[in-house]
Amino acid sequence: MRARVCARISALMALLLLVPSLLFGCSSYSQAHPDTEFYGGEELSPEVLDSIAESIAAAQTEKYPRETDENGEPVFLWTDGGSVWHYSRACSGLKNSKNIRKGSEKAALAAGKSRPCSVCNENE
Repeated sequence: MRARVCARISALMALLLLVPSLLFGCSSYSQAHPDTEFYGGEELSPEVLDSIAESIAAAQTEKYPRETDENGEPVFLWTDGGSVWHYSRACSGLKNSKNIRKGSEKAALAAGKSRPCSVCNENE
């Protein structure tokens, strides 16, 4: 939930930076230089702006892409010494680990892992 709020705030901030550049991009420069790809006076609908914001938010939430098996099922990762499972090999909690185990949630629980990692679980 927290990650979604952060992603929405980031997307809105990006939009706030984008809108003035679009408004000021409608300057005499864009009208005087027809070889540019921006046409002065072009309007963006709220739907297009929402789509842009969603694209930005989606790109930002993929910091720790989840591991999946060949059937698309989630793969849980853990080490023998830790108490948590991880969703991504990119997690900083696994950075220096050499013997990374993987399996289902049931296997992670059987290995004594009691909860998901707070770092790579931030997307939830």
